Amino acid sequence: MEKCHQCGGLIKKVVGSVTLEGITINDLVFEECQQCHEQYFDEKTSIFI
Repeated sequence: MEKCHQCGGLIKKVVGSVTLEGITINDLVFEECQQCHEQYFDEKTSIFI
């Protein structure tokens, strides 16, 4: 597994919701640190957002 760039925690792939500028996007696949909850998006998801 990869490690978080922020805290060194383990990163896990999740399906969840993200709220940006008051808009919630559901059912996104992204990676999230299990320790600090930093979220990492792949290029395709970043372009979609």
